[in-house]
Amino acid sequence: MNVPCYEGTWSFRSCCECIRSYSLLALLLTILFAHSPVSSAEEEKLRITFINPSEKGSTYWDAYTDYMRVAADALNVELTVVYAKDNRLQSAHLAESILKQEVVPHYLIYIYQRGATQRILQMAEAKKVHSLIVNTNIPESEVDSVGRPREKFKYWAGHIHPHNVHAGKQLAEQLTLMAHSQKHISQGKPIHLLALSGSRDSSAGLDYNLGLKQAVENDKQLVLQQLVFADWSLTKASYQINGLLDRYPQTQVVWSIGEEIALGIVNELQKRQLQPGKDVLVGGTVSTPKGVEMVSAGYLVANMGGDTWEGALAMVTLYDMYHGHDINATDHTLRYTTQFVTQNNVKPYIALINEQKWKKINYKKMTFTHMKKRIPFNVHTLLKAAETGAEE
Repeated sequence: MNVPCYEGTWSFRSCCECIRSYSLLALLLTILFAHSPVSSAEEEKLRITFINPSEKGSTYWDAYTDYMRVAADALNVELTVVYAKDNRLQSAHLAESILKQEVVPHYLIYIYQRGATQRILQMAEAKKVHSLIVNTNIPESEVDSVGRPREKFKYWAGHIHPHNVHAGKQLAEQLTLMAHSQKHISQGKPIHLLALSGSRDSSAGLDYNLGLKQAVENDKQLVLQQLVFADWSLTKASYQINGLLDRYPQTQVVWSIGEEIALGIVNELQKRQLQPGKDVLVGGTVSTPKGVEMVSAGYLVANMGGDTWEGALAMVTLYDMYHGHDINATDHTLRYTTQFVTQNNVKPYIALINEQKWKKINYKKMTFTHMKKRIPFNVHTLLKAAETGAEE
């Protein structure tokens, strides 16, 4: 009879039996952990890095990032934000630096920028880091070279962006309709419009411009006097609107995108003793308390809003994806329509933004992971989630 190894007496046969026992134990442990209900997603904290295309102090991107951070905190996501300072080449440099780190993020979020994004997609693909492109569409001239999510780059997980062409068109149409309804402005004559857009290298701005041009082509009573690029800057917009109003004193409507640009326009009209919203109708996009206040006061009469919540939507989307619930779209692209905001429907925005209820949003109530259904991302469901969050 052989004595077991743990009693201190050695023999070849007993040692083999001991080895077989340990092997069997290791096999049983492997099977046990393989079928454990605790997933790797639950064991490891989700890491996301956002390449903010601008810098701190940008009205739009500060709001976008603030909402994103609140969503990340609510979902227990480790969010890192880096700033490209309005330089698309810097975006690529930042991505390269991030992807060289010993611990890389699970997901990298950034906007599409010509001359930079294809390089980022290539680097992320090589490192097997998933990409989520947000906020901007892919220019048609570059679709062939980059494809769509998961076509040419399998680690390009998805794409989220608003219908900016539709938004630009709707904004122009509503401004024209309002101008025609005010006899002291239209007097039955064509409506003369000025347009201040974003930047020449922004696909979001270019899509807005395309929508504006479609509205002008469809309405022979709408005259586009000039479109200029203000580069998302309040200072530049202020300077430009002064020159444009001197050149086109018959202007009745100013179409714009970017809250900073709208602020610049309103400020300069007031300096000229013109009342925005009455003497000249101004429309734009709103995302901050100051913008909401201008809508409430009637200075901005027609506006597109809601796209700053896209950062929070990105957090919810990636959280669901990480927990096994993929983007609910055949082409892995979420397209949404921004919301039209006027004095008539601004109250929910006042509650959500100006009263800072956005800080109390329970983003778990917005996820498929926790709710087992798709939740629409709009001001009303966000307010409801804020009320739920306040109760908990």
